[in-house]
Amino acid sequence: MPNSKRNPKGKRSKKVGRTVSYLLNGKMVTRSVGIRTTPFTPNELAIQFLVKLVQKFMNSIEGFLHVGYELEARLQHQNQQNVSFSYIRKNAIAGIYPDVGIDYAKVLVAMGALGPPMDPVVTIVNNELLFTWKYDPTDPAQQWADQVMLLAYFPEVNKSVYVTAGERREKERALLELPRYLKFSIIETYIAFVASDRRKISNSVYTGRLTLTKSL
Repeated sequence: MPNSKRNPKGKRSKKVGRTVSYLLNGKMVTRSVGIRTTPFTPNELAIQFLVKLVQKFMNSIEGFLHVGYELEARLQHQNQQNVSFSYIRKNAIAGIYPDVGIDYAKVLVAMGALGPPMDPVVTIVNNELLFTWKYDPTDPAQQWADQVMLLAYFPEVNKSVYVTAGERREKERALLELPRYLKFSIIETYIAFVASDRRKISNSVYTGRLTLTKSL
């Protein structure tokens, strides 16, 4: 029986037996699906592992990446998924397979030319993360109405919470509520800014790892 799946542009890909048809550069193409009979090489296994590792992380922060990489993806004539995946895989992987992981300090969850957060700091206050930063009204790369983007990722459970249009830059502080329903102790944190008209976005800044010492 044919299986089909709708792609982001509304066109369908279709699998019939050992062939699959899909839209490529505006044209429908069909190719056969082969059956592998030889074992994977160590290099192939390493690549497969890295792809799954990065994709798992990205899936947990997908909504944030969609905003954070939107403008860069337009510049590269690609989609946000491909651009963010490429950056993280090339720049934020630590270790040698099979002892490999994501270096969260090197991850960019937003990319752009807007003035980045200046001297950001994050602390835990009750059940919230308090992000603070500095604002220089004389800096043309910073606009008072830029909106803060905040992300907290919990690697132990592969979940996240975030805002993509928070407080204005001039406020110099914003809160991000932590979920009470999750059991976690490690929090990886990021901050970025997006222009109020959404035409510019900054590179994100890693604001560090926080560790909960007691249950929230």
